[in-house]
Amino acid sequence: MAWGVQLAVGLVAAIVASLALRRWLWRVRIRQAHRLFRLQREMLEAKFLDLARMQGVPEGLYWSGIDWDDGVRFVRDRDTGQQAALVGITIYFERDSNRPAAHPFDPPPHDATAVFHYVRGRWMTQGRALLNLDPDAALARFRHKYEPISSSDR
Repeated sequence: MAWGVQLAVGLVAAIVASLALRRWLWRVRIRQAHRLFRLQREMLEAKFLDLARMQGVPEGLYWSGIDWDDGVRFVRDRDTGQQAALVGITIYFERDSNRPAAHPFDPPPHDATAVFHYVRGRWMTQGRALLNLDPDAALARFRHKYEPISSSDR
């Protein structure tokens, strides 16, 4: 009987240690991903603008430039578990001379959120912007998809 109790206690201790190790590794991965984002941010911003321009949205307008907010909201995708970064931006458009514009005037700047994903140890972007939403509003609007990574996880 004592042998069975010792085995059970040892098994519980191993499970607790395994969970603690997994939690520690998760925090290490988060810190590494955040550090990597900060190191690659300038390159990611340029890639974002290139890809956003290629999408041709909105029709007849050209993305002439972006102002980037300093802050970053790191989140976790609820479906995939992958990390994402939400960055506030202001987009400047000009009419594209090669395509007819839906409106005959240059639109005012638009606030938006740029979305980046951390996939297999690399930050990537598809040039996707959540128009008319700052990162906090984007997080609130897409709370079913994203959850913030709390400061205790960093």
